[in-house]
Amino acid sequence: MGFSTKLYQDGRFVGFVGCDQQGWYARPRQYGVNRVAPSAELVIALLGVRATVAA
Repeated sequence: MGFSTKLYQDGRFVGFVGCDQQGWYARPRQYGVNRVAPSAELVIALLGVRATVAA
């Protein structure tokens, strides 16, 4: 079982983020190569997106 969703930043498509038997992955294009990381936060960062932190 797994899932995938599109990721947007400021209305601009950034890539796909998902999870499957191998773990969390990010893919910058529909037919690109998956980049794997141990957490959702890290795979999102692989796409160049940083979480906003309130001070």
